[in-house]
Amino acid sequence: MRKALVLGITLLVTSVVLGGTVFRQQAADAAAAALHVFVTNGRSHPVPVREQNVDANGNIKVHEQGTASVDVRNRGLTVTPRIASAFHENELLAQTGQDDNDQSFSIDASMVTFTSAQGIGSVQLRRGGNTIFDGKFNTGHDFILPFPQQVPIDQVILFCDDGPCIINVSIIGN
Repeated sequence: MRKALVLGITLLVTSVVLGGTVFRQQAADAAAAALHVFVTNGRSHPVPVREQNVDANGNIKVHEQGTASVDVRNRGLTVTPRIASAFHENELLAQTGQDDNDQSFSIDASMVTFTSAQGIGSVQLRRGGNTIFDGKFNTGHDFILPFPQQVPIDQVILFCDDGPCIINVSIIGN
């Protein structure tokens, strides 16, 4: 049994030495060949594709071909905006933690301007109790709020964070 073990170890060592020296070049060539594999494709190596949705002439098929038939059945459309014919202006005044509101109008607004005369607070535009716009202001900061289409407004509310607060509100519309 001891002879078989010695013989097995000798054969193993001999095959490792012989494989490492005799077959050295073939193993190196196999390792080098594995390094030339493209994993991703880019502009210089695009993925080849073939369109499958082609007609008999090889042209890409489309859903509609030729001239489309369009049938318009409406009356004329107004494309110019209405000229503003209404103007509402008011000065709101509130103390810290209080609000002031203006409910004496109803207007379809095209533009609203706010001129903050004093204080820090917020102003809301409402229609039917729903808030359309809510913005913060500081003393001396004016802003203009143009609307892409007319917006109905019937209430302006001023809330003063640090007062007294004074803000002038001008609404242009119809």
